[in-house]
Amino acid sequence: LIMGAQAMLDDGLYNFIPTPDVLIGLHTAPGPVGTVINPPGTRMAGTDQVDVHFHGVGGHGSMPSKTKDPVRMAAQATLEFSSLVARTVEPSATAVLSVGSIQAGADNNVIPSEALVKANLRWFEPHVREALLGAIRTVSDSIARAAGVDEDKLPGIVMKGGSPPLVNTPDLAVSMSASLGEIIGADKVITDMPAVTGSEDAHMLRGPHTDLPFNYLLVGVAAPEVFAEALSRGELVPYYPHNPNYVVDLAAIAFGTKIAAYSVLSLVDGS
Repeated sequence: LIMGAQAMLDDGLYNFIPTPDVLIGLHTAPGPVGTVINPPGTRMAGTDQVDVHFHGVGGHGSMPSKTKDPVRMAAQATLEFSSLVARTVEPSATAVLSVGSIQAGADNNVIPSEALVKANLRWFEPHVREALLGAIRTVSDSIARAAGVDEDKLPGIVMKGGSPPLVNTPDLAVSMSASLGEIIGADKVITDMPAVTGSEDAHMLRGPHTDLPFNYLLVGVAAPEVFAEALSRGELVPYYPHNPNYVVDLAAIAFGTKIAAYSVLSLVDGS
C-alpha cells in the first residue's frame, strides 16, 4: 500500500538512527544484469491508493427492483473511471487511474448491500492529482444518486496511502553515475531515460529532513540473453513488474550488492 516509509517514520525512525548525510535507494528493473539506470531529476510518479465504498440496499436476486444494487454502482464507476484521465487531465500531462479490485457479495442469488472499488492514481503534478480525486468523488456520488441512494449514504472515499513523485537530487545522481561508470563501464550506466509511472516511497524516509540529498538507482536483473531476445521481438523489456513471468537472474544479486557498496564508497572517498 506504499505506506512502509511513513510507518517507519511514525514509529520513531530517527529516534533510533542518526540523521544520514545522504539517502540512497535501489530497486530491480527488467533490464540486463550489469546495467544501472540512474538519471537525475524526476524518476517516478506520485501515487495514491483510493478505496471507494458504495452503499446500497441488498436483497434477493429474484427481486432486484427491491434493491439499490451496489454491484451495479461499482461496475459503472469502474467504467467511468477509465475515461477520467482523458476527460479531466490536459493532454500534455501524464496520469494513470486504474482499478485493481472490486469486492462485493458472496452468493449468486443475493444482491449485497455494499461494494468496494479499489483504485490507484499515478501523477506528476499536484493539480492533476487534485483534479482526478475530485472527479472520482463527483462520478461516485452521481452514480449513487442515480441509483436512488440517500444523501447520507453516498459513497465513502478512503485515502489509504500514497507518495509524492520520486526525484533524484541532480548533483548526487550525476556524481554517482560517474563513479559507478569507472567501476562497471560508463556505457553500463544509463543516465538518459524518461520518468516512469511506477511509484516508490523510499524518498519519504527523509521525514523532517526534507533537504537530505537522495538518489534512487534501478539495477538490471534480467539475464542478458533473455533481454536480447525480447529486443529481437520488438519488446522493450522481457517482462514487467508484478508480472508472473518476472524472472530474476541470480547473477543480479552479486551485481546489485556491488552497486550498493560502490555507491556508498563513492561518497566516502569523494570519488
